[in-house]
Parts: sequence; C-alpha cells; structure tokens
Amino acid sequence: MRGLSTLFVLILLPPLMLLLTGCPGSISAPPTPSTTEVTLIDDSDRHLNEQHYFRYGDPITIDKPGRIDVYFNLKEWDEDYRLEIFFLTVENFLHFKNDETFSAIEHKSILYTGIYEFDFDVSPGSYYLVVDNSDLGWENTDWDGYNDDAVYDLLVTYTTTSSY
Repeated sequence: MRGLSTLFVLILLPPLMLLLTGCPGSISAPPTPSTTEVTLIDDSDRHLNEQHYFRYGDPITIDKPGRIDVYFNLKEWDEDYRLEIFFLTVENFLHFKNDETFSAIEHKSILYTGIYEFDFDVSPGSYYLVVDNSDLGWENTDWDGYNDDAVYDLLVTYTTTSSY
C-alpha cells in the first residue's frame, strides 16, 4: 500500500496539480488600468477681437492627477504678433486679469494659422484656460486702431488613469 501512495505522489499528483493551478511559471497579468477622458472645452469658430481675451467658463476643477490635451486650430490670423494660450491657476488668472505679474501652468504663443496640438500633466486643483489677444499676456499686440480678429476652434480634454 505504501508503494501505491508513493506512486500517486510522484506520478499522478504533479499533473493533477498542474491541471488545477495552471501552467508552471504562468504569471497573472496585473489589472489593466482604466482610462477616463473628459471633454472640458469644445468650441468652434470663436472670434476673438484684438485687445480682448477669452476665459473658458467657471474654473476647471481637476480632482486627480492626469493629462490635458489641447487641439487648437487657428483658422484666421494674419498678424505679426502672437496669440497666446494660458492654463492658469485661479490665483494667477486674477493676476493676469489685473495686469499683474503671473505665472502659467502651460503657455503657448502662436504666430501662424494652422493646427497646434500639445499636452501637459496637471495636478489636482482649479484652473482657467485663457486665449489671449490682448496686452495682458506676455506678448504685445500691434494695436493700430484696426481690429486684428482671430478665428479658431479649440478642443481640450482631460485624461486620468486609475488602477483597480
């Protein structure tokens, strides 16, 4: 009887264990992270007069670290100064608005018509996105009494990745 139990342990038990537990050396894949993308701004054919800026809505509230993706299509622009895009904290937006020194989370200066795409990481907080055709930003306009109108499309999305 002892020989039969030894035979069972040596010959039959390993294939049975393999059948019950899977292939030797197999590793379970870690859970796949889920990605959530939210459209924050979807604006088409916006006309922005010279000496003005456009602030998009209430503050954008970010609750988890993530990435901001910006698609900007400057459709009409025939000027020799740069249009600006700012991503600002609420505090820095107030400084910008009051023509005070400010800093930006992200800044782009755009001189020519065309499509511009960029992305950047963002931490939790409250922010404003501003498109600037005024002298409040870091670029000065060429105010000559003639309105240098910018026409553009803007799409801004926020993506966060979280693990299970």
